[in-house]
Amino acid sequence: MPSSSRLPPLPDAPPAPRKAVPRFAAPADEPSPAEPKKSRWLKLRGGAFGTATLTLLAVVIAGVVLRFTVKDGFAPLAPAFYALSVPMLVVLSLAAALTGALALGLKLTFKRCLLIVALGVLGAMNAAIFLFQDATFDDRPRVVLWNTARGVAGWEGVADALEANNPTLAVLVESGEDEAAEAFWNERFGDRYFLARPGRGITILSRGPIGRVEPFELEGGGIAVSVKAQIDGQRVALLAVDLPANPFRDREAPLKRIAELADELAENRPTLVAGDFNTPPDSVHFGPLRRGGFVHAFERHGSGYAATWPVPAPALHVDHVWMSPGFDAGETWHGWTASSDHRPVLLPVRVAPQRFADYQAARALAAESRTDAPLNE
Repeated sequence: MPSSSRLPPLPDAPPAPRKAVPRFAAPADEPSPAEPKKSRWLKLRGGAFGTATLTLLAVVIAGVVLRFTVKDGFAPLAPAFYALSVPMLVVLSLAAALTGALALGLKLTFKRCLLIVALGVLGAMNAAIFLFQDATFDDRPRVVLWNTARGVAGWEGVADALEANNPTLAVLVESGEDEAAEAFWNERFGDRYFLARPGRGITILSRGPIGRVEPFELEGGGIAVSVKAQIDGQRVALLAVDLPANPFRDREAPLKRIAELADELAENRPTLVAGDFNTPPDSVHFGPLRRGGFVHAFERHGSGYAATWPVPAPALHVDHVWMSPGFDAGETWHGWTASSDHRPVLLPVRVAPQRFADYQAARALAAESRTDAPLNE
């Protein structure tokens, strides 16, 4: 019986290789959880730049609200109103924009720093159009108001700058109180000007004769000096003013007294009120002066950048000339000099007799109507 042949057994197949799976990888069909995004508000709230941004924005908002509401009518908030002038609010807003950009991740690369510097230089050049502005030709006599900062930069430089402006009538505040200062002003200008030095650092220079000079002490330490003078042969009255710089001193009482004195002077002569008020022109305490018919020379006729202190980066408008009806004024501007930390106020002006006569007639008519009114009104 033939033997059946048997096939040799097949060798075992090698096991299929296993697909390597990363040890910590998530399954392919399950997406990895996304990291939560941080909101811009949360970024602003964290870190030094974010804190600075929010602080600056709060100050800017408070300053804007203050300027459009109570201003300095509420005495405890008056210092903030004086400090947060419009130029200061602009600077603080720019600072808030920069710190906010840094808080949100802006990196100050060399190119970006160069761009910021270029923009700053461009802004400064644009501002120079106003800061170094000079007057257009005007044949009116010129009134100059200037706080000369006690001559800290040297009296010769102050005198040279004053002569360059060729004033017909000049009111100088903080012009020195000692004998040396008095001798200087007399020696330098005594041969061309009539001088009055009533004290407290005030000097009046006039090309026309100076009449009666009468000082008045103001509440809070200020002074007002009444002066009878002339502009181009026409009679005028001048009230020279210097108020303390302390922002915590209430301006209501002294400015009310100044308005009363100015109103008395304006009954008989066209009147100028000029000085360092250490108060912005939009203060509520200038209300009595405005209601008396006085206008702010720079507000009405001004050109250029308004702030007068402190040089070289003026941010506060504190030096003013106010005019009663009866003047014909030209373009008012603020000069630029390194001889003081205040910019001078330069006002081309002459007396307009007919305007003043009309003003006197209107005053007399108003007074008569008040007299004829029933006592119960």
